[in-house]
Amino acid sequence: MRKDIVQPLPAIRLRYKIIGVLVWLLCSHWLHAQKPQMSLAEAEERLKQTNLQLLVARGNIQQAEAEVVQARLLPNPVLSVEHNLYNPVNKHPLDVSASAQYTFRLEQQLQLAAKRGKRITLAQSGVHMAEAEYYQLLRDLAYDLRSSYLRYYYSNRQASIYQMRVEELDTLLQRMRQQAANGNIPTTEVTRIEVLQLDLMQRRAELKLELQQSRQQLALLLLLPLDSLPELAEPDVKRQWNPPGLAELLLLADENRQDLRLAGWHMERARQNLRLQKAMAVPDLYLGYTFDRNGSAWQNYNALTVAIDLPLFHRNQGAIQQAQVATRQAGQLAAFQQNQVQAEVQIAYEQSMSYWRVINRYLSHTRLDEYETMLDILLDNFQKGNLGLLQFVDYYGSYSDTQIQYLEMSLMYLQAIENLNYAIGTFIF
Repeated sequence: MRKDIVQPLPAIRLRYKIIGVLVWLLCSHWLHAQKPQMSLAEAEERLKQTNLQLLVARGNIQQAEAEVVQARLLPNPVLSVEHNLYNPVNKHPLDVSASAQYTFRLEQQLQLAAKRGKRITLAQSGVHMAEAEYYQLLRDLAYDLRSSYLRYYYSNRQASIYQMRVEELDTLLQRMRQQAANGNIPTTEVTRIEVLQLDLMQRRAELKLELQQSRQQLALLLLLPLDSLPELAEPDVKRQWNPPGLAELLLLADENRQDLRLAGWHMERARQNLRLQKAMAVPDLYLGYTFDRNGSAWQNYNALTVAIDLPLFHRNQGAIQQAQVATRQAGQLAAFQQNQVQAEVQIAYEQSMSYWRVINRYLSHTRLDEYETMLDILLDNFQKGNLGLLQFVDYYGSYSDTQIQYLEMSLMYLQAIENLNYAIGTFIF
């Protein structure tokens, strides 16, 4: 009876193990198939949300806004109280009787020459500068992100091509070594293929270093661990490129370049500071009220007080001169920045058009999958003896180099587009 019950248990356990393995394989396959892929637009959105430098820059805007709040505050009134320590009449210390002496003074500073309004305007310009610095940082980081994205994607593609070529030559070398051992081919042919493979392996190793640098830069910008970077979607290198003319691009740069806006606010802030320093030469007025119990000509003395500095020596001359120099410097820097932007836009435009003409002509009659087919045919013909060693090495190297050159050309073209986007301060592609 017990044997009848116990004997089926191993078969049941085995059945459960098989089912468990199948479930694990299916889940693994599903997870692999569902591996996330990140587009360039998704990467940029994550950059805006998680990049620590941008978070710090947002904090700078909040600090500048707090300075505006501070500039709006009025000076506090000053209250002073004076009480006699000892009354010589009744010989009482700290006397509080009717014969005690004490004085109250209340004073308020009144800022003249609209100093408060000028300080508020100066602080508000600081907010505009902090915002321009934030968007300038965002522009720089977005350019770094897009450049790293392109380098990482195309370096990865090139590394995959090199890996396929090395594996193909591995298979070929195994057969050739057997043929050489049997005396069917000379060992020099094996050596020549080994040299070709070694060259491809060296290129792959160099490329992996560049790939690692781009990967680290992406992980840093997106605040992601290195081992959790998603797969990158393929950039659209075949999209039609119809940029505006140079004159329109220069207008776009004037409207969108945050460094131009920042230079303009630097100049405006310098002018506002000059106006404030000139206003600081006007002394402030102090109004007050005084009450004296017994220390004046009569008891319960009440008085209105008025005070003002006499600007005989200090008229803020040094600060005004400094502000005048800073205003001239800000204007010169703004003019220099304008000329630099125009030069950058023109160079980036010419480079992008040059690369577009090359890549458009190349794309019209070139496809990577065609080269893969050619390489497969080439390998098959060489193994069948239809091609000599020199022809094989020459054709194989040429086709492999053409694949790499196509990817490098695509990268250079897209990078030229990014340079133009960066030069005009907005994305037109």
